[in-house]
Amino acid sequence: MGLTIHYQKEKKGLKLIRCYGNDAFVTLPDQVDGQPFKVLGDYAFSEWKKQEEEDVQIYETDDDTLFAHKKELLCGNRIESVQLPNQMEELGKYAFYGCSRLKKLTFSDALKGTGTGVFNGCKLGQVEIFCEHGKNSCLKEIVGEVRYELFATLHYRREDGSVETAKLVFPEFYEEAVENTPARIIEKYFNGSGYKYRQCFMRREVDYQAYDQLFSAAVVEERPELVSEIAVSRLRYPYGLGSRPNGEYTAYIKKHAQEIAVGFVKKHDLEALRFLTEKNLWSEPAMEAAMEQSADKQDGECMSYLMNEKLRLFPPKKKIFEL
Repeated sequence: MGLTIHYQKEKKGLKLIRCYGNDAFVTLPDQVDGQPFKVLGDYAFSEWKKQEEEDVQIYETDDDTLFAHKKELLCGNRIESVQLPNQMEELGKYAFYGCSRLKKLTFSDALKGTGTGVFNGCKLGQVEIFCEHGKNSCLKEIVGEVRYELFATLHYRREDGSVETAKLVFPEFYEEAVENTPARIIEKYFNGSGYKYRQCFMRREVDYQAYDQLFSAAVVEERPELVSEIAVSRLRYPYGLGSRPNGEYTAYIKKHAQEIAVGFVKKHDLEALRFLTEKNLWSEPAMEAAMEQSADKQDGECMSYLMNEKLRLFPPKKKIFEL
């Protein structure tokens, strides 16, 4: 079943006011009658909107108008993922306020700004950004709004039309206010490396060199599972990765190969297991631990791959008998 869109016409383009449907994974249309959606209205996906607009136009994304009355207002905990229109430039204030189940937001580099409190009451965990016109994006503004762990995927379009992908992890942080009684001031402290990671931007571009320089801080301050995610993501998608951080990430993965390999099997991430092979990151204990996890999960596909790789990388030693 499709969507019912309430919208208004403005000089710059269309403003999306409300959305009705039955699917928690929402893909919004790019345009109506050749006119692009440019703005997501205030409280568009929030259930805390005090009053609905009456002067709206209505658009159905398909022809099932017969069943339109069965569609629900998509707001609050009814949405888990939203793909914004390609030409959307602005998110209105409190657009996703109270969307507690919102996990992923997809948009393009056309998005230039976000309104006040746009992600209040959200635990947004993933963003996917398609950079079609350079390296600028709205990622800096979004990670500044979200203090929780955030996984970002950026697709950069090259001049020849090809696409290169980067995957970044922004750890959680929290702010602590401590009273300095003698000075009669309140001092702020930021706990966790996440605050530092959120400063890794030059204007609206990711500063990959600054991002990679923070890895040693993450090793000290973050849990090992998250540190592994950072290292693996940078090596698997090495956009802007220099030789020195490449070595640091590689050394960390080799040291923690056993836990990392087991984690890949738990997620049934066969491509990640192949990545360990391509980068020559396997150790025999890591291989055996991964095989044991595959057996526990009864994951035949992973087990088959691991058995073949173990035989190739760590063949049984021939016994030598002395007379």
